[in-house]
Amino acid sequence: MDLEKLSREVTEKFNNMILDDFSGFTPKQMHQIIYDPFSLDCPIKMYIDFEFELLNLSPIFNIAYSLLNKISESGKIKLTVKGNLPGKLIKTIYDEGFFPDKMIEKGIIKLRLERDWMILHTIHIVLKLSGLIRKYHGNLFLTKKGLKYLAEGNESSLFLHLLETYSMKFNWGYNDRYDIDNIGQIGFLYLLFLLKKFGSKAREISFYLNLYFKAFPAFLNNYQYQNYFLEKYPNNALNVRFFERFAYWFGFITYQGIDELPFIKSDVKIKKTFLLDSLLV
Repeated sequence: MDLEKLSREVTEKFNNMILDDFSGFTPKQMHQIIYDPFSLDCPIKMYIDFEFELLNLSPIFNIAYSLLNKISESGKIKLTVKGNLPGKLIKTIYDEGFFPDKMIEKGIIKLRLERDWMILHTIHIVLKLSGLIRKYHGNLFLTKKGLKYLAEGNESSLFLHLLETYSMKFNWGYNDRYDIDNIGQIGFLYLLFLLKKFGSKAREISFYLNLYFKAFPAFLNNYQYQNYFLEKYPNNALNVRFFERFAYWFGFITYQGIDELPFIKSDVKIKKTFLLDSLLV
């Protein structure tokens, strides 16, 4: 008996087995969804040609597009000594109303520095990672790549490039203190698929948490303690990283109860948007 051949056959059979824990995907398909989500071979396909008006549903796109245009119009942006965007520019973009921040609106945080508005600070980082902008001698410039993506008619490509950079290059744990590496970022496309499939009806976030941890139980198994806080730790991390600072920032979900943000509580109800419906084929 060729044990090596038998082992390969068993492995191949398992890799192509449809599993309920993966919502009908096979292990082989889930590998593609996790590690190669933007490839043509990925079983969850993304549509790449949106109307510009549809992209207005995406706060992160609107703010990034505004920043890129302002750099283009002025030729360069003079950064602060610490390499951040200047306060006047920050306030100008904030006042355009693309993404009012709860903490700023209530006066808890006074908008002075780039880090005071987390979504803009994140966009600044993502645009650098994407190769659309670069810092040179204390100024921010558009790259040739940035000029190309900013050209008229390239808005859909720009959106998808931002999505890919945010998903694959930016560290989602950068803006929080959770030490659970890659939670939410691993399998982000799978979660978007679940939102598209079930999101027509307003459902509690806990519904999606349960499905995610069913597919990725390792994130839960490492935090099965008696302490209440630690039991909720993976839930909180996933809520913040995926729902609040990804799906909501990109305009893929709406939620009930604006005062719940940042919505650590898993009983907040969410629905998918038309933008998400249009993104996934």
